[in-house]
Amino acid sequence: MALAVVALMLGIVAVAASPAPGADAAPTQQLSCSWTNLGNSTRDLHFMGSAMDTDQNKLYVYGGVNASYAAQSQVEVADFSGATLGVAHRTVTASGSRALIGAAGAYRAKGDSDESAAYFFGGASDPSVGQGGNVVQRYLTKAGRWEVVSPANATAFTNRFFAAAEYDPEHDVIWVVGGVTQCKLSDVIGGGQCNARSLTTVYLSFDPTTGQPTWNTLAGGAQSVYAHSMVYDSAGKRMLIFGGTNTIQSGQSTLLALDLSDPDPDKASFSTLATTGRAPSVLFHGAAYDPVQNWMIVAGGATNNFLTNREATENNTHALDLGQTPPAWVSLTSYRDRVAGAMAYVPNHGVAVFTLGRNKVTNPESPRIDRRTDALVCGAAPPPTTPPPVEPTTPAPTQPGPGPTAPPQPTPVPAPEECAFVANKVPGQARADALANPASVYGYQMLCNPNLPPSPFNTMRNRLSMQNAAKPYHPMYNGLVWSCGCP
Repeated sequence: MALAVVALMLGIVAVAASPAPGADAAPTQQLSCSWTNLGNSTRDLHFMGSAMDTDQNKLYVYGGVNASYAAQSQVEVADFSGATLGVAHRTVTASGSRALIGAAGAYRAKGDSDESAAYFFGGASDPSVGQGGNVVQRYLTKAGRWEVVSPANATAFTNRFFAAAEYDPEHDVIWVVGGVTQCKLSDVIGGGQCNARSLTTVYLSFDPTTGQPTWNTLAGGAQSVYAHSMVYDSAGKRMLIFGGTNTIQSGQSTLLALDLSDPDPDKASFSTLATTGRAPSVLFHGAAYDPVQNWMIVAGGATNNFLTNREATENNTHALDLGQTPPAWVSLTSYRDRVAGAMAYVPNHGVAVFTLGRNKVTNPESPRIDRRTDALVCGAAPPPTTPPPVEPTTPAPTQPGPGPTAPPQPTPVPAPEECAFVANKVPGQARADALANPASVYGYQMLCNPNLPPSPFNTMRNRLSMQNAAKPYHPMYNGLVWSCGCP
């Protein structure tokens, strides 16, 4: 396999020159990323609100609907605070929480202060009616108390759901962008649409003395998008708003930047951010900002025919490498179908996580919920090693000793096998070349999880598969790989 194919599968950290539009760049450092299951939630949820407590490394998940599309009121926490990477799920006592779908969540990080809280904005109480609201609720993490908040200038926050919210630590405010005011479930199932209308961009500020929250509007900042994502790019001092839709039928790949570099948040401004590479076109996806790699990671989501029996989903994990100029999209690894779940970055373990949501629907009236909580673990690909030169020495006098010993036996390597679906998708010559020279294909003799020692549960990859089994074969952009199993 050509080096360019390996580069596309591993990811990008920095390049010496900008790539041409629509093409992936050549890496100067390579990372190998894979998703690992940490555990399962005990609940069936999708279309929830979520807020990542970056102080305590806990992800709060609120509301949403179950497999019958009934709105829920519970608050669950996925706890990643342990010394080793893992998760514990539990329900939080949230007396008075409302049953809502599509609330936008954000965590106001104030350390050990009483003001640290997970905030949730808007939402719809009945999917069959699909009318958005403007309620503001929060969970005070130190006090363990749920409450409704009454901000000043309340009418500035227009009724909405499926908006995006994110905390801005530079100004100590929470931004809310986009959303839809009304969208009935009956209008969507089977291929209907819900058109977005322009909604004012707002931010919630806090009085430094009293803590009283106030809604503020951003002049000229109205947006017509929902089911999108928003992350705070700490290196660039900006919000990145990605994907979503304005009809619900299909996703888009638009990337907006909200510049927050001015000390006055009223002077924030939107612009469209140009990128290179191939961006996914998704709605109801997950996104997280990785400050170590300076990446925005995007996973899951639907691409078109939303909530029909022809629904298409995105099962590649992408990273937008913000260290390049312009930023470059890179495909990191394949993933499961995950729509309308929750994604966040866990600081203490340096990983992005994805929890709950649903799989691609075959019967829109009976979606299959995915309870898994997965972590995207990335590690540097080991560099090739060259043995040091051997210095000539004078042989020592031969001494009598025991008889010859058997040479050490090499570690057994499982025989290469071919996934059944490959025969129908990949030309015979490409398959024959890979099986005849397995080391030419990425992943050969690599552990399933290269960040863990070998064990009966972490064996070598020996199945000939494709980078993305759901898409057509291409020798450069969707080539062969050695994997641990077959789809």
